[in-house]
Amino acid sequence: MKIVGINLLVMVGYTIIARLTVINAHGEDILGGAILLALLIGVHVLACLLTAAASLKSTRYWLLSSLLVLLVGFSSCWAVFSL
Repeated sequence: MKIVGINLLVMVGYTIIARLTVINAHGEDILGGAILLALLIGVHVLACLLTAAASLKSTRYWLLSSLLVLLVGFSSCWAVFSL
């Protein structure tokens, strides 16, 4: 379960960074933040799936991690789009 926790912490980190980097000078969020976040989540899920395919011992944890990153990431993208 350490794998799942580390992956979720990594996702929280780049979500915060993506959110902070797209705020313009007037404090308004632009659409690029949601697109950047969706791309980062896609790359993260793909990396988890590839690692699950290559892993022999912890395949199910990597698959669980990719599923959770996808679900939590979709929720955070939805929150960014709705703002």
